[in-house]
Amino acid sequence: MRSKINRYKVHLWIGMFFLPLLLISSLTGFFRANHKWFWKEDYKKFKNFSYEYTLKEPAIQLNEVFRIFQTNFGDTLRISEIKLKSEIGRLFYDVKVKGGSPILIDAESGQLLSPLSGELAKAFASQYVKPELKAQKVYLDNNYKSRKDKKSRPVYMVEYNDPLHTKIMIDKNNGEIEEEVDDNLKFGFWMVKLHD
Repeated sequence: MRSKINRYKVHLWIGMFFLPLLLISSLTGFFRANHKWFWKEDYKKFKNFSYEYTLKEPAIQLNEVFRIFQTNFGDTLRISEIKLKSEIGRLFYDVKVKGGSPILIDAESGQLLSPLSGELAKAFASQYVKPELKAQKVYLDNNYKSRKDKKSRPVYMVEYNDPLHTKIMIDKNNGEIEEEVDDNLKFGFWMVKLHD
């Protein structure tokens, strides 16, 4: 004898089918609405206080930057921007090159620092984590793609020994922080993707 299908059973089966979707949507929506639990806002702007970040007069003046470029590259590179910045308690010139990679110059000695050494990349990365954290691994990734920019670029990956497995990605040429990733952020991305 066949069981009779009525509208109540149909309604029950439809409800059972959509219940998991509703639960997943509610849970992931809750985490997405409370993203500050795992998402650090403007993490690139906040540095720890291990170093002095004030600008002072550099030993190498701006006009000498052009001479350094002329000596090392001749007329092959065109400068589009020069920025004096304070990082890790030292002064640097971050020179943007038209159609090329940026170049970092030590503003005290005039030494070309690009591409950065692993040790210098580690020092730059240490500005964005708690001072007590120690880097356990530093390695080069020449084809890194960040979340926001799909263009590959060479970065140093600096991994730390904290419980969240923090990774800081530092531009190989000028020491800028490209991205920070940890377990909380990975969880947040997973939740956002699941919600969407």
